[in-house]
Amino acid sequence: MAVPKTFNLDRIVDITVEVSALSAPRATFNELLILGSSEVIDPDDRILTFEAADDMLDEGFSLTDPEYIAAQIYFAQNPAPRILWVGRQDLTASPAESCLEALVECRKEGYEWYFCVALAAENDDHEEIALWVESATPSTVYG
Repeated sequence: MAVPKTFNLDRIVDITVEVSALSAPRATFNELLILGSSEVIDPDDRILTFEAADDMLDEGFSLTDPEYIAAQIYFAQNPAPRILWVGRQDLTASPAESCLEALVECRKEGYEWYFCVALAAENDDHEEIALWVESATPSTVYG
C-alpha cells in the first residue's frame, strides 16, 4: 500500500506558520566581560575595555592577576577578539558585593558585552547569575 506524500492535519490541529525577517546580529556578540575583584579598577568606574591583554599591564594589572591571565586566554583565539571588558566586584565594600550585584552594576555601566564570566563565583553565585542571565536585557550568556 502506497503512503500518501502529504497528510491533511486540519481535523487534528490548526497550524499557523509565521515567517519574519531575520533580526540583525548584535555588533558585540563576541565580546566578553571578565568580572574580577582586583583593585586596579575603581569601583565607581566599574568597567574598563581593552584591545589587547598587554593593555591591561599599562592600566596597572599584574602578570599574576586572574583578570590578566583570563585575558591572555581570551585574546589567544584565532581570530583574536577586538574588545575585552573587565569589570570590578567590590569586595572592600561593607558588606562585600556579590558576583550578581557586580554583574548588574556592570550591565548598567556598559551593555555592549555579551558573554560574562565571574572569576570569584562559587556554586550559589553561579545559580543566582544563571537566573539573572535568563532575563537579562540585552541577552547575555554566562559561563
